[in-house]
Amino acid sequence: MVPNIADGVDQVRRAVRTQLRQGADAIKVMAGGGVASPADQLESSQYQPDELRAAVAEAEAADTYVLAHAYTPAAIRNAVQAGVRSIEHGNFLDEATAKLMAAKGTFLVPTFVTYEKLHEQGRERGLTAAQLAKLDLVLGQGLDGLRRARAAGVRIGSGSDLLGPLARHKARELAIKAPVLGTHETLIATTKTNAELLGIAAETGTIEPGKRADLLVVDGDPLADIVLLQHPDKLMAIVKEGQFHKRQI
Repeated sequence: MVPNIADGVDQVRRAVRTQLRQGADAIKVMAGGGVASPADQLESSQYQPDELRAAVAEAEAADTYVLAHAYTPAAIRNAVQAGVRSIEHGNFLDEATAKLMAAKGTFLVPTFVTYEKLHEQGRERGLTAAQLAKLDLVLGQGLDGLRRARAAGVRIGSGSDLLGPLARHKARELAIKAPVLGTHETLIATTKTNAELLGIAAETGTIEPGKRADLLVVDGDPLADIVLLQHPDKLMAIVKEGQFHKRQI
């Protein structure tokens, strides 16, 4: 999908409809500033509640949902109150906003591995000094936001935001979250909760009769050492919809 820049309710409606006509499965909006954005600040709230409500209404009319990039409590509240289904990142989440998310049933999808890898490689990948300064802010506060979300009972999923060659580090996300969530909750976030977020929990996300056989067979116990999932040589079998894509057993 090609991103749209849209200002005002009418333009937002048109942009969402355009994305849906082009085959989008869901709609992502920028509810606040971003690390890689060249001009805006992390603290800025971008789309306002009426614009966000318009996006949500159009997505729901197409039987899908809106997810929102948001770091700050203000941006998160705007999105949650507008009916956005999922907050991506949420690093500066405070206690009151976490409770609001829990009450509304809004999902939180942290993406910690992105900040870790950009911290390691951001300069060589062309991030400016201002962007690196923003990166340091989100890197330093994300786990505190996750702790508040867990304490409030927010439904926590799992993402990465990694693109291109960095995508090979996606499993690292689990190891970063595990000290806060525990290994069992981290695996639930990655499987069951993600399926619920995507609206496919009737098909996958847990091992039950009638669901797709989407399975990993691991050499070792990931509940004891979740880092095992970062090592391809420890994945003895990868099964998708009942078909083996890797088999060393």
